[in-house]
Amino acid sequence: MRDGGSAESYAYGLGIQSDGKIVATGRAQFGSAVSSLVRVGSDGALDASFGSDGQSDTCGSYSNVVFDSDGSITSTAQTLGIPTMWAICKVSPNGAGFSQSGVTGGSYDSATAVAFQADGKLVVGGRNVNHGPAIVRFGSDGWIDPSF
Repeated sequence: MRDGGSAESYAYGLGIQSDGKIVATGRAQFGSAVSSLVRVGSDGALDASFGSDGQSDTCGSYSNVVFDSDGSITSTAQTLGIPTMWAICKVSPNGAGFSQSGVTGGSYDSATAVAFQADGKLVVGGRNVNHGPAIVRFGSDGWIDPSF
C-alpha cells in the first residue's frame, strides 16, 4: 500500500466494497502532508482503475468511508486549513473526481463515525471542541438536514 516511506503516515478509516476491493482513508507525508483515499484489490495491490494509480483526489483529511448504492464513495472529511470543519465528500466510483458539500462545525471539530439511513440520509457523529459529542444528519443531497 502507498505510504510516505519513513515520514509519518496513517490510516483513519477503512471499508470493503461488495466486490472485495478495500478502500483506506488517511494521510501520508511526501515532503508535505497529503490526504489520501486509496483503493486496493483483495490481493493488496493498488487498483490502477481507481483515480491515479489507486489514489483519488480529496476534499480534506478523510476519517470515515461508506459506499453509496450507486457505487460512489462517501466520506466525512476534516477540511484543510484553520478553522477545520466537517465536510461530506463524495468520490466517483472510479475515483476520477469528487464533490464536497455539507460543511459544518467549527475550529478543531472532528467527525468520527458515519452511516447511511435506509432513506439515503447520512448520519455523522463526532466531536465538537466546545460542546463534546455531536450528531449531524445530512439529507440525501449532502446538505445539513434542518429537520433533525
